[in-house]
Amino acid sequence: MLLGRWHLGLAVLLAVCGGGDGHETGIPTYKHWDAATGQTILCNRCPPGEYLKHHCTSIHPTECVPCPENHYTQYWNYINQCQYCKRFCSELQYVKHECNATHNRVCECSKGYYFYFDFCLKHSACPPGYGVEVEGTPHTNTVCKKCSKGFFSSQTSSIEYCKRHTDCESLGHKLSINGTSWHDNICFPLQNTNLKGITLYEEVLLQFLSRQNSSRHHRVLQLGRKLLGSKNAKHLFKQNSTLSPEMLVFLYVQEWKKKEKYKCLTAERLVDYLRTAGLKRIARKVGRKFIKNRYANIPEDGCNLSLVVD
Repeated sequence: MLLGRWHLGLAVLLAVCGGGDGHETGIPTYKHWDAATGQTILCNRCPPGEYLKHHCTSIHPTECVPCPENHYTQYWNYINQCQYCKRFCSELQYVKHECNATHNRVCECSKGYYFYFDFCLKHSACPPGYGVEVEGTPHTNTVCKKCSKGFFSSQTSSIEYCKRHTDCESLGHKLSINGTSWHDNICFPLQNTNLKGITLYEEVLLQFLSRQNSSRHHRVLQLGRKLLGSKNAKHLFKQNSTLSPEMLVFLYVQEWKKKEKYKCLTAERLVDYLRTAGLKRIARKVGRKFIKNRYANIPEDGCNLSLVVD
């Protein structure tokens, strides 16, 4: 950036020092004292990509020569040497335009970063409840906005926009949990998980859990360890490594119910497991939605209703 300002300053300096405007020939000029005649004469400047070798005289024009390799002049000039291409790209940059006779090397921040005060900074990620309004560029940061009513974003992302809530009725389903700015509507009948013994209440609960930003494989594994023990959870994880985090949650609960002789996984019990698994933020969300607000539109005896038909 400093180098760019210096070049601009140099261009202004040359423009101020130049006596003629070159309107007659279209070539910028500058004033030079000719010792042979004792007069000030107008000399043509050298074009970009060249530099001054000899000033003009009353009988000879300005003599310019091309810049050597790795050197350049960007403007019409009368300097006696070209500028060295000394701009080098940093670790988080790539060469957008290589050095040539008329321009210095141009560096640009790598994808996902933007230039700010001589540094490439990572684009800001919009938190859950906020979506991207304007994507970041190599020169500007991400602009986020809160999702408006009827839209949501459940992820922390620098590229995801707010999405419209699912229209349960258009799918022939009933709204179970109203969506918010940070999670989608949850409908039932829900997606068939192909897992036996999962009740309506549990599936609504787990569908809500699966929509949280922290539903990632390593965090699901944390919950699995609390439900099944570390050894069993890891073994099940390896056997089903291709499953999505959402389906893995269902699988862990299915196995946990077998182990516990088909106890019902209530919201209170899930919150307790999430807390002890170190997933306190998600525990607060589940508690606020299912315990404090009792927001789910499902029967009170939902824990006793089997959703999956053999």
